[in-house]
Amino acid sequence: MNKSEFIAAMEAQLLRLSKADRDDILNDYESHFVNGVAEGKTEEEVSAQLGDPVELAAVYLENLPESAKGAPYIPEPEAPEANNAYRNDAPNYGAPTYDAPQQNQPVYTAAPTASSEPNAGGIVAVVLLSIFVALPLLWVIFGLIMGAFGTSIGCMAGSAALITLGATTAGWGAMTATGLILIGVSLIALCVLCICLGILGIKGTIQLVKWYVEQCKKMIGGTK
Repeated sequence: MNKSEFIAAMEAQLLRLSKADRDDILNDYESHFVNGVAEGKTEEEVSAQLGDPVELAAVYLENLPESAKGAPYIPEPEAPEANNAYRNDAPNYGAPTYDAPQQNQPVYTAAPTASSEPNAGGIVAVVLLSIFVALPLLWVIFGLIMGAFGTSIGCMAGSAALITLGATTAGWGAMTATGLILIGVSLIALCVLCICLGILGIKGTIQLVKWYVEQCKKMIGGTK
C-alpha cells in the first residue's frame, strides 16, 4: 500500500471527526512517509511499519461520544460568498498556505534576475580585444618562455664544453683550467635559473588565460 492509498483509507475512516482534527491526523501520517522516504525506505515499507489504517483510525474514534458513533461528521454550512459562487476547496495535506497581505504590511517581491542573453556589444569588444591585445601579448609571452628554455639548453651545452676543456687541456696553466671550469659552473647556474623562469612563465600564463576568459564571460553577459 503506497502513501496515497494509505491516506485515502485513513481519511475514509475518520469522516466522523471534524475537518480540523482529521487534517491534523492525516498531516502527521504524511510526515511519517516523508521522513521514511528521506531515510531510503519505500512508501510500501513505511505503510507496513505504520500498520493497518483502519485499525489506526479506530484508535482515534474510540474517544468519540456514543451519539457521534455510527454517523459521519457533517460540518456546519458556511455562509455563502457575496457573489453566490460555489466554491469547492479540495483538501491539500501538507502543502503550505499563504494568507493575502494585510493592510499596512510590506509586500515582498522577488528580486529581478540578470538576463543570460549574450551582449552583442560585449562580443564585439571581446573579439577586438582578443585580436589586437590578448593574442599579440600571448605570443610575446610564449616567445619569452621559449627563449628561456632555449637559453638554458645553450648554457648547459656551453658549460659541458668548458668544463670538459678545462679538465682535459694540457699545457695551459692551472689558472686557465680553473677559470674555464668556473665559467662552466656559472653557466649551469644560469641554465637552472632559465628553466625556473620558464616554468614560472608557464604557470603565470595559465592563470592569466583563466582570468581573461572569466572577464570575457562577464563582458559578453554569459554569467548571471
